[in-house]
Amino acid sequence: TSITYRGEGSRLSPTRVPKFAGSFDYLSFYNEALRNSGQPELFSEGTLNKYLTGEDRDLYPNVNWWDALMKDHTYNNRHTITFRGGAEKMRYFVSGAYFGESGLYKVNNNYNNNAGIKRFNLRSNIDMDITKDLLLRADLSGQYLQVNRPPFDTGRLFTGIFTSPPHVIPVKYSDGSLADNHAAIISDNPYNDLVEKGYRREWRSLIQTKVELLHKLDFLLAGLKARAALCYDANSTYLSTRIKNADTYFATGRKSDGELLLDKVANASPFGTPIQTSVGDKNIYVETANNYDQTFGKHTVGGMALY
Repeated sequence: TSITYRGEGSRLSPTRVPKFAGSFDYLSFYNEALRNSGQPELFSEGTLNKYLTGEDRDLYPNVNWWDALMKDHTYNNRHTITFRGGAEKMRYFVSGAYFGESGLYKVNNNYNNNAGIKRFNLRSNIDMDITKDLLLRADLSGQYLQVNRPPFDTGRLFTGIFTSPPHVIPVKYSDGSLADNHAAIISDNPYNDLVEKGYRREWRSLIQTKVELLHKLDFLLAGLKARAALCYDANSTYLSTRIKNADTYFATGRKSDGELLLDKVANASPFGTPIQTSVGDKNIYVETANNYDQTFGKHTVGGMALY
């Protein structure tokens, strides 16, 4: 028996990351667009300077949503082990593999909602000579997959990152309160969508089996063979989503003692009953065939009858 092991590890980074305008540039361009349209500027020089100097990042934030929510790189690893061997009348091959990859999101909470995948594979092939003319083949392969991610589609998160202005709200307020937009016309805080809304788990399993008999019928007719195969495939997917909401606020100013004036935007709701769905299917396939292949001098004759 020969045993082979192979392990790999990789560090992955985006090939290109978009650059976003800061609050000062964003609002300066906005004023310029208003001037070009013959309209008065909306943001005064004093307001722009507060965004530029960062004197109060709660009331005059400057958020790069990509940097706030995304890591610079992530990792994956792969491990494979194989066993190969046998004797004169039986040969076998068995392989097991694991692949894992962590997500690119920055998360910090009491549950894992980062994007991630764990995949386990198993394959085995056995050939057995029952007699000198009868061969039995048994093949089995299976896969088990675990997927983890936030409860909403990736598109929603990236839409928030690319469309949320840098100047409206911070990621979080300095007192720990979760920020949210007071104006409904502006998108929600992408941080809340990523970290404070829950998680989704997905489990997938796949099994493929095949048992085949090959029989040489040379005692009836030279070159004649019979084959019979039975295949069974099954796959299933199970999803579980848990959603919650947190108290969110919008800062309108500060009290005389410096405490933030916060308007409540949304009320918290705890984790409810998991939203669960499952799907699956199976297929059974039976095949029989007779093959004939024989050479007569310079001529070859072949044929197959399949059911």
